[in-house]
Amino acid sequence: AAAKIWTVIHYFFAYQDLMKDDWNKVFRQSIPHFALAKDTLAYHLAVAEMYHHIQDGHGFIRSKILNRYFGGASLPMNIRFIEDQAVVTAVFPDSVYKVRGINVGDIVLEIDGEKTADRIARMSQYINSSNRSALLNYISWRFLNGPDSTEAVLKIQKADRRQSKVTLIRSIAHNLYYPNIGNGRNQDSITRLITPDIGYADLDRLTSDMVEKMFDDFKDTKAIIFDMRGYPNGTAWSISPHLTNKKNVYAADFRRYSPMGINDGASKNMTFFKQAIPPPKAPYYIGKTVMLIDERSQSQAEHTGLFFEAANGTKFIGSQTAGASGDVTNFSIPGKIILTFSGHDVRHIDGRQLQQVGLVPDVMVKPTIKGIRDGRDEVLDKAIEY
Repeated sequence: AAAKIWTVIHYFFAYQDLMKDDWNKVFRQSIPHFALAKDTLAYHLAVAEMYHHIQDGHGFIRSKILNRYFGGASLPMNIRFIEDQAVVTAVFPDSVYKVRGINVGDIVLEIDGEKTADRIARMSQYINSSNRSALLNYISWRFLNGPDSTEAVLKIQKADRRQSKVTLIRSIAHNLYYPNIGNGRNQDSITRLITPDIGYADLDRLTSDMVEKMFDDFKDTKAIIFDMRGYPNGTAWSISPHLTNKKNVYAADFRRYSPMGINDGASKNMTFFKQAIPPPKAPYYIGKTVMLIDERSQSQAEHTGLFFEAANGTKFIGSQTAGASGDVTNFSIPGKIILTFSGHDVRHIDGRQLQQVGLVPDVMVKPTIKGIRDGRDEVLDKAIEY
């Protein structure tokens, strides 16, 4: 298993030159962990520990054993890491939960006796990410998790800095709330006029069949805010043709390793190509456009940014994105484990690095704990101001 992981990454991983750690050294250090694994869990954790060194947000590990280790049941609440704190950003409509007195804006200091910082450090050993912002996002998905029907003891801090302990029951049934909660915007309209001059579209929920009506609704506006703080539904290919009247507009620079072309043990052939946005399509939107981004913007979301940037110079407002783009590729190893990685190196059309760096905001703004408690969307506010 260790040999196959090393080989596939060595010959096929598009971003091996960005890896901080020497891959040969990682391989040598990992062999004893694989060989001496005392049980199935130890083996799967050894795989995860080796694999997280590739530093790729597409470096997922499909393993029932690891899923069980991190826990499949959560609590009726969402958290995000805001100002380096685990902050409650959503509560589910659960009566027991409300009785317990957990509120949006509360800070989780400990869970099951483990301090937040220690929990982050432990989980970080086994989770792949392209940058720190993305890592904390991935951890937030599992931060509260554990086995179904188990108790979770939370130490929380309220807005007045008062601390208390709360016991809640984890349940797989809480997953039913996620489609309604989404990224916290599911109760708002997918598209709307913020003012007569500013249109808004939530690309996390907008689908391609809505695009034509959206542009018709926004035809008299001076600006559109595209909210890409989530994952899109393939709309970059239907929106971008309306943002330019130019033909043959290239948006992304692709390259990948072609190991079958290797002639010696030192050099690697590469395949290069450029990707164009679809041909222009009337009506053309001539107003300003901005795209809201943060650590939840990954892969196709970042690619959407490349398309809009190339089409009309769309500006980015928010914070660092996940920095993971380039066709999720997979392979299997013993133990019914599936590993994935980025098969293509995708860059801005001018060659600038996207992987790890992410989309760079033209206007940097992050949510604050106070803003969360006040129910304000500070990133959207800044876009409107801009």
